[in-house]
Amino acid sequence: MATMLSSLMYISSAIADPLPSWNKGKTKRQLLHFIDSTTKTSSPDYVSVDKRIAVIDNDGTLWAEKPIYPQAAFLLDFIQSSQNREMIEARYCDDKVIMALVDDDLSVLQGLNKTQLFETLTKPVSTMSVKNYQQAANDYLHSVDNSKYQRPHSEMLYQPLVELMRYLEAKEFTIYIVTGGGEDFVRSISQQFYQIPPQRVIGSKTKNSNEAGVEIKGYKIDGNLNENENKVQNIANTIGEIPLISIGNSDGDLQMLQSTQNNHGLSILISHTDGKREFSYSKASSLVEKIQPNENWMIVDMKKDFKQVFVQHQSM
Repeated sequence: MATMLSSLMYISSAIADPLPSWNKGKTKRQLLHFIDSTTKTSSPDYVSVDKRIAVIDNDGTLWAEKPIYPQAAFLLDFIQSSQNREMIEARYCDDKVIMALVDDDLSVLQGLNKTQLFETLTKPVSTMSVKNYQQAANDYLHSVDNSKYQRPHSEMLYQPLVELMRYLEAKEFTIYIVTGGGEDFVRSISQQFYQIPPQRVIGSKTKNSNEAGVEIKGYKIDGNLNENENKVQNIANTIGEIPLISIGNSDGDLQMLQSTQNNHGLSILISHTDGKREFSYSKASSLVEKIQPNENWMIVDMKKDFKQVFVQHQSM
């Protein structure tokens, strides 16, 4: 009901321009044309509502991932917090890596692969209940600022992508967040930040346990990180459909984007080109080289295509 009401409110406020934070141009026209052609019953490209699935990556696609991934920032803050120091020193006094992190020595993370990094940072929270872990993550993301912009992570969402999600919902798309980040972590804020329910978050899972009916957070990856071909497999296992629209920003999204493109859907790559308003970098250099933009491939240039980058700052 809440999603339906938000979609109706969105329609009434955006009849003139459904994507006001996107600059006029080829990218916006192509995006609106694809959505229009697949949702109009009179169109030869019409797609039924049950097949209107959109999957969107999180880090670097829905919110800023620089200068440090928000999940990593939260976990490091937890490890280095004075209120947790006694517990961590008692429990991990023989773990040289964690004790180095307590003292802000990040050099111990050098040389770790993605799985090792994920598990190392998650280990100190692994005895918390999942509920308490998610509450701690939620509190952090609402209260601690991104170090470059001095505004909380809850305000580091990309306004054009927020608008796009609301427009897709108004067009009866079902949206899933498909992230390489921790599934429990992203589920802690998906409803509040994106109006996407937690059950529609597909991410990297940990081997959680159950104690007397309480789910306890684990730190070991259950299977593999949710990236590359694993994203495609987990989408198939969870949704059972190839998405009509896929959106990502890195090489880890390649197979997800290719799967949609090969099924005549629309694949969108977010390119970080705006060093003044956001960050200028590339996590998808090989993708940019491989992609020949056409009706099923789009490269969104942040500097050129975004009129506004972040959601409006909430002054105190």
